[in-house]
Amino acid sequence: MSSFQRILILPFLLACVGTETGNPYEGDGAFGTESPMGIAPEPILEAGVIGLDAITLTGADVGETGCDTVATIFEGPRVVGLTDPERLTMTLREGTWCEVGLSFTAIGATPTLSVSGSLIDGSSLEVQLWEGVDVQLVATEPFALSEGEGIHLVLDIDRLFATASLGTAPREGGTVVIDETTDPERAAAIAASFPPALRVVRDLNGDGVLDPEERDGPVLATGAE
Repeated sequence: MSSFQRILILPFLLACVGTETGNPYEGDGAFGTESPMGIAPEPILEAGVIGLDAITLTGADVGETGCDTVATIFEGPRVVGLTDPERLTMTLREGTWCEVGLSFTAIGATPTLSVSGSLIDGSSLEVQLWEGVDVQLVATEPFALSEGEGIHLVLDIDRLFATASLGTAPREGGTVVIDETTDPERAAAIAASFPPALRVVRDLNGDGVLDPEERDGPVLATGAE
């Protein structure tokens, strides 16, 4: 794997808590990255973190229908690294799910999103977003979870920066600096790109590790453009 990670992976084994009708189970998910596509002027990621505050599922327990049950299956806050795989332990519940919700937030002195890297032209890149970001990923069709099964959440860096126009961003001493004060338009563009940059795929073998065939597998849920 090269130093430029193009896709950030948050593989989660997920389940609902909040009612006693489902069958809860626990599992670990990994948080990893994938090598870049090599498309200019996208960033080469050298360091980065994201502040994860909560994850929810919306759907129905086993034997029920509809998309009315909302369950918080992870409560942070937790700073998650973007360059080295991490594991997240969550509580899962059997059922059929229509949406996956995520809340990202600044945690103390750590921004909601912090990325350090470089661009193909040699410029350095420093991104810090401090405002919280809430994302609702909608299922392409309701997906079922049974004990031992999990899902991966993939954050695509190409899509995250696709509308930020990094190639024409101002350079200060050879560095592109993006935050809500220095470059509010590009900061807003990155924040608005969270939903389409995120997608959910299935953990086919339930081991909490994102395999290439899982990463490239059918999309269970994603955000709107």
